[in-house]
Amino acid sequence: FGSIEYRIPIAESLQTEVLGLVGLGKTTLSAFVDGGAVWSDGGPADGVQQVGTGVELKNTLRVGGLRIGHALGTARSVLEGGVENWKVYYRVQTALPF
Repeated sequence: FGSIEYRIPIAESLQTEVLGLVGLGKTTLSAFVDGGAVWSDGGPADGVQQVGTGVELKNTLRVGGLRIGHALGTARSVLEGGVENWKVYYRVQTALPF
């Protein structure tokens, strides 16, 4: 599995805060390519390969002391071809300190 990502900073901070509890931080635009392969006994030639590409608009959301990364993006499979297979998604990611 591998991934290549190019990030372009759009805004260091959106300088938005609601009641001192919720704030919007750094925003970036990212272009990426992901690829991977899985196989069992037959070896790589008998496995399944996937390659995808897409773009994301990412932002950091602060809720209290917790920082949450969220992104709106679109991606598609390179191997399936065609322009009609773009998928739009929204994802949320947080890091929990231990």
